[in-house]
Parts: sequence; structure tokens; C-alpha cells
Amino acid sequence: KRRRHYCNGSIATAATNGAVVLWNLEKLSKSKQMLVYNDHKRTTNKVAFPPDGTYLLSGSQDGCVKLFDSRVNMKECQLTFDCGSESVRDVQVNPMQAQLFA
Repeated sequence: KRRRHYCNGSIATAATNGAVVLWNLEKLSKSKQMLVYNDHKRTTNKVAFPPDGTYLLSGSQDGCVKLFDSRVNMKECQLTFDCGSESVRDVQVNPMQAQLFA
């Protein structure tokens, strides 16, 4: 089960405490961590970037998909989609149309 996603020098990881962590692999310093999003109430199962890296999606056991704007340094999600299910196990972005995701 893939719980990380790479795009344009950044990687996003999902955590069992519900956090989504954004890392900058191109930083020269030792600490590569950029942002920690703590918006999910339960384990984050999956993260995904579109090909252009403009946003980040996460799906969680809290039944929500969250959208984060990865271009700005904000520590909270921009949009929350309540999926009406017990858990969101996967999120995917359409590589041809970045505004479409499932």
C-alpha cells in the first residue's frame, strides 16, 4: 500500500495519526520537512499530487478527502469532501485533467 507520493522535488507522506507531511527533497538543509497538515481525525490512507503539483489530495479513515494548496504555505486544508463512507482507502488524480480526481 503506497502511503507517499512524489512530485517536482516534493514528497507527501500519510501517517497513522492522521497527519499529512509535505517534504522538500531539494532543500540543502538537514530538515526537509516543509509542512504538517493535521486536518484528518483518523489514519490517513493515501496522498496524491496532480502532475503539475498545484495541490495535494489525502484520503483518510475519517471518511473524508482533503485538498491542500501546495503552492502556498498554509497549514490547513482548502476543501473537505465528506464521502459519506466509513473510510477513504484511495485517492487518484486524472493525469490528463488535473481538476478531476476520485
